[in-house]
Amino acid sequence: MRRLANRLIELVVILTIIAGLYFLVFASISSSRPSSGAKKDWEQKYAADLPPGSSDFRPHWVQRDIGVHIFSVVLRRGMSESQAFDYLEANVPGFRMFRRSKNELVLRRPNPRLDPADFLEIRYLFAPECGRLYVMFASLDSNGERRSHPELIQELRAIAGSCVKS
Repeated sequence: MRRLANRLIELVVILTIIAGLYFLVFASISSSRPSSGAKKDWEQKYAADLPPGSSDFRPHWVQRDIGVHIFSVVLRRGMSESQAFDYLEANVPGFRMFRRSKNELVLRRPNPRLDPADFLEIRYLFAPECGRLYVMFASLDSNGERRSHPELIQELRAIAGSCVKS
């Protein structure tokens, strides 16, 4: 009986290692452009997380394994990024300001399903060169996902940095 228990433990360890390697090797490969139906779905899903009067919603990138969506909008005419950030900080339900700078606002809320370190994040990045507000929603609920957070931020910045004024 003890031998069977040891074998089961070894199997669990091996499967955990395989899952971790899969995540490290294939996470970036499985990211892609959103499906054609994503625009309508995401626009409805994230409506409460955007400044009022936002328009020209564009889905840019999805990472399904982690649960990351990157999209952008144009702010209402006359609304500055500072006004948009003030609105978002005060009105996005359940999230609190984690960090703010001139062109970036980060809102977070705990998501402690299994680990108290888990969190949900909405990161807003204003790209003045094209007048768009880029948004990344990320559900980071494992050690591996939290370790990938810097790469996700880089992806958001790369997408925002390659914008074209519409």
